[in-house]
Amino acid sequence: MSEISRSLVSGSLWMIGMRWTLRGIGVFSTLILARLLAPEDFGLVAMSMLLVGAVEVFSQTGQALALIRHPDPTREHFNTAWTLTIAMGAAVTLVLWLAAPLAETLFHEPRAVLAVRILSLRALVGGFENIGIVKFRKDLLFASEFKLQVAQRVINLASTLGLAFWLQNYWALVAGILGGRVLGVALSYLMHPYRPRLCLSKLGDIGAFSVWMLIVHVAQFAQDKADEVAVGASTDTAAMGRYNVAADLAMAPTVELVLPMTRALFPIFSKLANEPEALARAYLGVFSTVAILCFSAATGISVVAADLTLALLGEKWIEAIPLVEMLALSGGLYGLMQGSIPLISACGHGRLSATITLSRAVLTALAVTMAVQGGMEAIAGARLAVGLVILPGVFAALCRILPITLGQIASRAVRPALAAAGMAMVVKLLHADSIPWPLVRLLLDAGTGAVTFTILLLALWALSGRPDGPEAALVRSLRR
Repeated sequence: MSEISRSLVSGSLWMIGMRWTLRGIGVFSTLILARLLAPEDFGLVAMSMLLVGAVEVFSQTGQALALIRHPDPTREHFNTAWTLTIAMGAAVTLVLWLAAPLAETLFHEPRAVLAVRILSLRALVGGFENIGIVKFRKDLLFASEFKLQVAQRVINLASTLGLAFWLQNYWALVAGILGGRVLGVALSYLMHPYRPRLCLSKLGDIGAFSVWMLIVHVAQFAQDKADEVAVGASTDTAAMGRYNVAADLAMAPTVELVLPMTRALFPIFSKLANEPEALARAYLGVFSTVAILCFSAATGISVVAADLTLALLGEKWIEAIPLVEMLALSGGLYGLMQGSIPLISACGHGRLSATITLSRAVLTALAVTMAVQGGMEAIAGARLAVGLVILPGVFAALCRILPITLGQIASRAVRPALAAAGMAMVVKLLHADSIPWPLVRLLLDAGTGAVTFTILLLALWALSGRPDGPEAALVRSLRR
């Protein structure tokens, strides 16, 4: 168990480091691109990517996760997964090429047709990625995956920014997406010595787990993109661009903290699948940290949304401020739920995982459809409301498969929730409206919020009897 615990901590730290490095690169790219390109450029590419993503998601049948869960996959298993990925990629490209005119029908934007066809090649190219890099995650070689992911993002950044300075329009984003995928595939063969071959001899083994993962991925995409589809279908490219960038700015801090942890957790939880008590302890320990990250980041971003938007994006994005406020809170709820999904899947409950994700997708689609008439802010509010409704159900499902209770989960969330509420009140009370520079106000509020949250969290922890957890680890670190 000690070895698993060390792997859990090490893997989570590597994945968080990787995602924040990637996010840092992404934020730098967005800040430059937001000043080189107009909101309608981002909107046009976002519309195109909605259709591309809606078809691409059907190729995500969980081949990599099936290899990670398999106790002893052979070379034939890896080759079968690679062959299946190529076939899926080719099918996606063909479907998208033929379905591209739907982009004009759905979003009333004729330029999206060619953009979709160019972007469709991403699936075909991506299918040839070296399946050997899955061994990085299966063997818990997170440092190697860190290097691969960062190198791919740096290459993509350089190509996209270079094209943006040259073209000054949405084609820079389109070409950057496709070019980044081509270079990323080439890099996967440089980073890992495995050389796959065409093979389908283990299709039954790979497909048995992949069916449920396909449902999870399709439902996850629908849940994540339902609001953007509603915005794109009911507004223009400029509004779509504001919503898309606002969602990225608002949710990125929370998502980029939690998703790397869940990526590291799947192979580790898989090793504990037959030890329910140990798995429950591991999950509760992780959830304690996730709750602190989600409540602090989501509340913090929502409170400083105005200055954050003005300082990072500029005056032309001012209409995105109320969207950032609501979508930040939605991102916090998303992060709280997301840590449960890989655990349920890792335990072999693919059907339950698919049911939960599908329920979220249906509720989100219904909510945003009803909110369309109220505009973008109503759509963002609908997404937030769905998160509030579905969260208790996710935790209840988790309690069905692990020896934990809702009370144990709630006890890990109440302290960071109260600390975040107190932080929000203090930041608003001390906000310096008299300072004319958004960046200065942002830095002051961020510093005030960080100090306030930490003090309140530790005070509540002390009042709770100083239980073991991330707060105790923080105090030990401060003492050292």
